[in-house]
Amino acid sequence: MIEEKKLVIYGASVSAQSKEDSFWQRLKSWQYEQVKNKNGFWSIERLTFPSAFMSDAALLNLDHVIAMNPDVVVLDWLSTEEQNCSFEKIYHIYEELCGRGIDVITLAAVRLDTWDNVTLQYELCLKLSKFLKQSFLDIKVLAEQKGLSWKDLTRDGVHTSEVGAGIISEAIIQEIYERDTGNANYICRDVSDSALAIPQIRQTISHVEIGKEVRVEDKQRLILKLHKNAGKSAQVWCLQTVGPYTPKVKCTIEGRVSEIVLFDQWCKFERFAFKPLSPELSSDRAGEFEVSLTLTKSVLDESLLKQKIEQSAYCEGVMLRIHDRISLVNCTLKGWEVV
Repeated sequence: MIEEKKLVIYGASVSAQSKEDSFWQRLKSWQYEQVKNKNGFWSIERLTFPSAFMSDAALLNLDHVIAMNPDVVVLDWLSTEEQNCSFEKIYHIYEELCGRGIDVITLAAVRLDTWDNVTLQYELCLKLSKFLKQSFLDIKVLAEQKGLSWKDLTRDGVHTSEVGAGIISEAIIQEIYERDTGNANYICRDVSDSALAIPQIRQTISHVEIGKEVRVEDKQRLILKLHKNAGKSAQVWCLQTVGPYTPKVKCTIEGRVSEIVLFDQWCKFERFAFKPLSPELSSDRAGEFEVSLTLTKSVLDESLLKQKIEQSAYCEGVMLRIHDRISLVNCTLKGWEVV
């Protein structure tokens, strides 16, 4: 009887590529070739969030990944490097997966701007992988082993070329076979040997299903009623439609006003992206909070917006559009409404 296992690719835009320059397509081809192998079969699936980060989409969609029942998850979140991703959030992601017996392969498909730098996020992911005995694959090290540079592996300094896709897929396949024998490889750069302090406070992630698209238009307010305990910072997130007409949002909490800039440098077309609905609430604040969100007149790209309005009915108007569910980090939602 053929044993079937599942590999899930969980990452940002590099994992979302779908043409010949996609390591995902190379892995799917390998999946079909396995039909000839009577000893075992790996099915390949993916869950991707282009232009997202480890601290938002990766953290907030773990329940979806776990529900896919993977044996191995490839984490591709170092291609959207962020310096402000706390170790508590990184640890939560690894612990949620490994704690359920899911093996993790961390793919360091690093960007051009971090090609020669060992960043804090890279260092934390590598140290945590070693601590939990999980695999780590650095595309730069793999490239240099073959005498290649970032120009050979990427088409724009981030997304893979056909050569890069081939190197990554081959490394993942090899690592899968290694994991079957109980080994975990660390193909990586040198990092400091400082001790790893495991967080004592766990992140609390919850979701409120809204079941439809919610639109907040001009002169309307989205009101969120929250509760949080002291000791952990908190924030509210959701899947939003972003594009050249994405507004800036004015957020009011207890009379204090701040601006949420839903900026995405790739907003030349409409797409989904995880964006915050509140600023981060500091760890020393506790109790009930009312968050009021209103639109400003500013959008990401006024000239592009004007051009799109003139060319077609592409723009339905400046609005905030959220989908599926509201995700909460270290807080609970007591109610919400659009007024």
